[in-house]
Amino acid sequence: MGDDTKSTKSTKSKVEGEEEEEEDPRLEIIFSYLQRSLRVKPDTWAKLLKSKELGPLVMNFISDISIEKIIFGMNQSGLLVPSYDFPVAAKSKSCYFIKHKPEPLTKDNFRKIIMFGDIAAKPIEELEVLVEEVFVPLLTNPKNQRNWPRVIADDVTYHVNQLKNSIFEIRGLISGQTLLPMPDGVERVHEVEQAIIESDGETVDLQLKHDIEGVIIKWVKLIDDVLKEDSSCAFEREANPTPRFEIEFWNSRLKNLECIYDQLRDPRVRKMASILELTDSAYLPSYKKYYHGVVGAVTEARDITLYLKPLVKHFDTFENTEFKDAEPLIRPLIHVVTLVWANSRYYCVPSKIMTLIKEITNMLIQEATKFLDPTSLFQGEVDETRDHVAKCIRVFNVYRKTFEEYRAKLASFFPEGVEVVPWTFHPRTVFQRSIKFVERLSIIEDFFSTSMEFFKLEKVEIGGSKGRLLSAKIVGILNDFHTAFTVFGSITYDPLDPEDESFLKDYDIFKNKIKDFDHKLAAIFSQAFEDTNNLENIYKLIYVGGTLLERPIILKQITPKYKKVVTYMNDELDEVKEIYDEQLEYYNKKGYMLVDKNLPPVAGALMWINKLRGRMSIPFEILRELEIRTVEKADFQYQILKYHQMLDYLTELEKTVFEKWTIEVPEKCQRNLMKTILLQNEDTLELSLNFDDELVAVLKETFNNNNNTIMIILTVMQARERLSIEDAQDRRLWRFGTGRQQQLYNIIRLNSLPVEFELFAEEVDAIDNLLTQVVENLNWNSEDVWTYVGQIRTLVEDLYTRVLKAQQNVDRIHELINSWTLIPLFERKDGKKENLLYLDDRVDRVSQRNSHYEVYLFRKTFITHLIFFLFFKLVLEPYASVHLQLKNLKI
Repeated sequence: MGDDTKSTKSTKSKVEGEEEEEEDPRLEIIFSYLQRSLRVKPDTWAKLLKSKELGPLVMNFISDISIEKIIFGMNQSGLLVPSYDFPVAAKSKSCYFIKHKPEPLTKDNFRKIIMFGDIAAKPIEELEVLVEEVFVPLLTNPKNQRNWPRVIADDVTYHVNQLKNSIFEIRGLISGQTLLPMPDGVERVHEVEQAIIESDGETVDLQLKHDIEGVIIKWVKLIDDVLKEDSSCAFEREANPTPRFEIEFWNSRLKNLECIYDQLRDPRVRKMASILELTDSAYLPSYKKYYHGVVGAVTEARDITLYLKPLVKHFDTFENTEFKDAEPLIRPLIHVVTLVWANSRYYCVPSKIMTLIKEITNMLIQEATKFLDPTSLFQGEVDETRDHVAKCIRVFNVYRKTFEEYRAKLASFFPEGVEVVPWTFHPRTVFQRSIKFVERLSIIEDFFSTSMEFFKLEKVEIGGSKGRLLSAKIVGILNDFHTAFTVFGSITYDPLDPEDESFLKDYDIFKNKIKDFDHKLAAIFSQAFEDTNNLENIYKLIYVGGTLLERPIILKQITPKYKKVVTYMNDELDEVKEIYDEQLEYYNKKGYMLVDKNLPPVAGALMWINKLRGRMSIPFEILRELEIRTVEKADFQYQILKYHQMLDYLTELEKTVFEKWTIEVPEKCQRNLMKTILLQNEDTLELSLNFDDELVAVLKETFNNNNNTIMIILTVMQARERLSIEDAQDRRLWRFGTGRQQQLYNIIRLNSLPVEFELFAEEVDAIDNLLTQVVENLNWNSEDVWTYVGQIRTLVEDLYTRVLKAQQNVDRIHELINSWTLIPLFERKDGKKENLLYLDDRVDRVSQRNSHYEVYLFRKTFITHLIFFLFFKLVLEPYASVHLQLKNLKI
């Protein structure tokens, strides 16, 4: 160890940042052993000593005589961790340092006082090996017992075997298996059995038989404990186990039973059973009974494990899915549970399926709690949290509904010829906890729903003469509510735990405050209703109050106020009737109504009727909603009668106005559409559109009544007499296009100089020839009218475009001339009259003027040829290539 210590010192001298404690020989000894046993690196040891939390543990062990031991182990991160206690469930080897005496440790006595060594990760296995390989052979060897009294030798042998068997059983319990201890002398069972057979039962090793019977008693107790185990024991180990425990229980049970079964099939155990049988032992029936019990239990566990295996996938999917999205997973899960019940021979027992359903319910509650997160339940958005709670309640309701659905059709899942075993247990026995949980969720949902109602007070503002005072009172109620609500944001208990009554106590206090707030709001809204004096104000108040007015306490107090609505509605209907009578009287006298000046008479009248109808309909719909809840039936029926009576009046007036118009329209259309499209002045040859004002009025009516019943009536007229909406739209476009071309034609004739007109007179004559046919022969209903109109439009637009561009180019030439002709060639110095002409720069001025003139000539030449091209569509030879480029030039 001295050489190791020297090598350690040389290694540690290379580590930077060493402290004085690291050079302590006592620490060097500890590190040297840890380096060899746990392969601790110098930097890991240095990091431990520098740690503010772990470093003092090492130094206190050296300096404090009351600390007897220290254990070093490695954690998952590869760091060295000291502790004063032995590890309970270590996963790797540890090292211990224990003091023999409570004396201060010095560098001189350190090795004498300290005892150190290793602790295995599984000490029970090492202890078992130590006992079996060392203690048992050493203490039971006859040579070592030669000088011992017989009683002492037998007693030591008995207790050593007891120790070996106890350790054997403990190792089995730790590994989750039941290990059956063997009797002392088990290695001689083959010889003893043979001797009994050969001597026909006269030669019996009574000691071995006694040991075998003694161990059979232990086996019976151990096996009986295993056979009596049931998955319902999960509720004894923990309060709310999930179906994971069910799966793990049957898997571990199968593994344990198969382990017991393999031990019972051991050749030595068979020989032991043979000895009991040959000697007519009274323990043989017990052995056989429990042997067959193990065989049956193995068969049962294999069957159940096989059928429970498909559920694992569903449990994994459910636990990995957010609870609000888990509703579609309920039906497949219950379906598989039903299949397990119907097909498993051994799981078709009420107690087992009840345990499974309880555990599934616990899983749902666990996932719902995880989704809602009790620690932040009252700290998020109120509306969002309420939606989450409502979704959780929906999932649980679907779970119960699906269970009952499959319970009702359970017989359809059993194979043919197999007796149907129904679920005879009461649902409350398995859903008791979920019922309480849903009740708690319902209370929490009501809490958030109430909170949402009161948070709406932030947007409530009351008008009227008392509006400011009442609004201030509402703000005060809102502040008091905020105070009551924030109490739940600082709770320390779990509000989702149905077994914890703390939330219910706080909720009762909250409900009492809400009740007080409701009374105050009822008084405020009651005063606000008293302050209203017409329907519009009442509707605004109802809209502002919203669902707050539906709260029972508030609704009870303001219900009598709703009768004012009926009174106001009656006044409103009377006023509508007066307006209707005035308009009807005017219509009967004048033949038309007073309508919006921007609308034609018929369309305006129809729109006025619709507006008057809407004025009644909206209040009536609101009144009808109130009637369902609060207004007396007799009062409301009278208003219904008046309302429908007024609707009949308006409908009759609408029908009268419309039918009168539809009778006149066909004759007007037929008469005016037979007129020629264009008229031409004989003196000025100007064109004018021959579209009668009556047709214009019809088009306006059809355009403004695009969504009215006019569409239906016009479609049944004769082909020449109808004006469908599509035809009306075409005629509007036609009229616009025809009017546009006659305007361009008039511009060409009136705005062209005689000199210019002579240049394109031939083209105008060609247009006039076509116009003659249109002016003299074609009307609005002619079949080939669009052909002529299209040809004329093409010619007129082309000529107008060319003439306009040519005129613009002539103006451009004038602008170019004026750009230099209006500027003097020479000017007086400084622009003063008394000075002489300034001639010092005459050369430059003349040169510049010549340049301007040359540019002008060049541009004038090209513009002139462009004008020539526009008038005659010809290109002169010298400038042919240039004119080809100037075709699309905009000058």
